[in-house]
Order: sequence, then C-alpha cells, then structure tokens
Amino acid sequence: MGNRNNLYSLWNSGGIMANTYVHISSTTVTSGTTVSLTSIPQTYTDLLLLVSARSDYTGGGAVSMAMSFNSNASSYTSKSIQYYGPSSVVSNNDTTATYNGITGAQARAMATGVSPVTTVSTFGSSSIYIPNYTSSNYKSYSVDTVTEANSAASNSPHGILFAAGLWSNTAAITSIDFGIEVGDFVSPSTFYLYGIKNS
Repeated sequence: MGNRNNLYSLWNSGGIMANTYVHISSTTVTSGTTVSLTSIPQTYTDLLLLVSARSDYTGGGAVSMAMSFNSNASSYTSKSIQYYGPSSVVSNNDTTATYNGITGAQARAMATGVSPVTTVSTFGSSSIYIPNYTSSNYKSYSVDTVTEANSAASNSPHGILFAAGLWSNTAAITSIDFGIEVGDFVSPSTFYLYGIKNS
C-alpha cells in the first residue's frame, strides 16, 4: 500500500468527514508493542478509529491485536468472518486475548507481518466503529480489516475480515489500549481517532 495515507488524507481534508466527524487524536508508532489512546472526550455520540499497522514479525501472515477499553480485561465477545489468502471463508467466535500485557477483545489480522512474500511498506488497514460509547448500556463495536502483501504467493498475508463484538460493561469508554500479537510495530503505524457528533 504505497499510497496508504491517501484514505486518511481524504478523511482529514473534509472530503468524507464534513462537519459530522471531529478529529480527536493522531498517534504514530515508530516501535514498541502497545498503543494507548487516553483521555477520550465524552462529548460525542460515537467513535471511529482508523488504523494502519505493520509488524516486524518475520514469520509473515496477518498479525492480530488485543483491544482493551478502560484497561478492563474481561467481558469481551465477538464473532468474525474472514477470507484469508487462498483459504475459503472462515468464521470464528472470539472472546479475549492477551498480547504484550494487554488483555481485551481479540482484533484479528489488524496488522501485516513482514516476510519474504510481503512487499515493503504494506500496512494492514482497519476501521473500528464504537456507537454510544458514553452510554450506560453495554458497548457494541465493529471492525473491518484488510491486510495485503502485493504478492501472489500462497502464504502471503492478503485477506479481508469483518467482526462484530460486545463489551459487556456499562462504563463510558475513556481509553482504548492495543497490544500487538507478535513482533513490534513498524514505523509509521498510525491510529487516528474521530468523534461523531449527534447533530
């Protein structure tokens, strides 16, 4: 994805966002295994998180993350469906995962791993949508992810995944943490957080 930043530039320029979406924060990761988005304002209705990530794990394939709300390590459930490389569609029931000290919802295949069949500078691209994040109800979320290798090799990490999940907790979401499954984040892995107004 040599032009991987084009989508984010379009969102930021107002071509998609209009006045409904407000940029809250941008986090660029140059190394390390975890990312924390803290002090999330409670003035919006929904949250949208756009992620572009790559791992230096040399085993190749797609690399998952653990996603935690408010540093809470329990009560995550989700159902995912994916098409990965030469494989057929696969569905999974996901609960919690612990990666690099972060325990939370398993967010499958969010990063592209480094391998001989992965093109340099290709990143996994994901969007995470969290409606009603300040409510006193349980929090639902959805994830859609694309990983790619720009390679026809049978073990290249190109795939697409969709997931719907639930955090069975009534607390408002004030922080989101990510722990990568294997390897370190490759620079520049990026996390863009937006708030969505209710009017």
